[in-house]
Amino acid sequence: MLSPAPPAHRGDLDAFRQGLRDLGYVEEQNLLLEYRYANLQLDRLPTLAVEWVQLNPDIIFISTTAGGLAAQQAATTVPIVVVAGGFVEQGVVTGLKRPGGNITGMTLFTAEMHGKQLELLKEAAPHITRVAMLLNPANPGAGRYPASLAAEARALGVQLHRMEVRAPGEFDGAFAAIAEGRADALLVTSDVMFGTHRQRIVELAATHRLPSISRSPGFAEAGGLMQYGEDIRELHRRAATHVHKILKGAKLRGPTRGATDQV
Repeated sequence: MLSPAPPAHRGDLDAFRQGLRDLGYVEEQNLLLEYRYANLQLDRLPTLAVEWVQLNPDIIFISTTAGGLAAQQAATTVPIVVVAGGFVEQGVVTGLKRPGGNITGMTLFTAEMHGKQLELLKEAAPHITRVAMLLNPANPGAGRYPASLAAEARALGVQLHRMEVRAPGEFDGAFAAIAEGRADALLVTSDVMFGTHRQRIVELAATHRLPSISRSPGFAEAGGLMQYGEDIRELHRRAATHVHKILKGAKLRGPTRGATDQV
């Protein structure tokens, strides 16, 4: 497993391990899981991927686009199972129908999901006109926003304002800047750091009276106004099926849309 965050902080990775257990795999008996995680420092992923490949694993499991890019650069023949978005846009695969290479798994439609989140946010709080987008610029997909949502924003009559956060210590300053910019709502983009620190984000959004939405599992339970997106933990659980099939000799067929468990 190659992840930006330690498994102890990732409920989705717990779901992946549960999926393996459901298929009869028992750690330290018939399965060995090696972990490499970057403590939320995405720039460490390429080095960790190289270390991973040197262990000669049977399969690499990835749960972020940044991790997928790092693994693809480090390993050209080791099967890589992924649960992430932006495969095509970031060059992880050449296409969803014919991806090529050594990658399979579940793809998440992140940009499309953010458009729907913006729509739901406007429906829940019709008065909003300025929406802050919380982004981690180290995330490979962050460069697309908010330009990729410009059409949706215009149709809804809202302005999108990019707010970058590179580390947890920057949250307070970011929210102060959001308040100074007179934003009246918050869209939290997909990022492992934001998911890990969702409680802090929710608290700051409440302090600044910002209706908020995220796809992060547990965001609404933590107190955010809304959570909308795929069942990330279920997709991770189902990704174990890809691992199982590869270990049984199946050939890769590339990423699916999350609704099937084909390899």
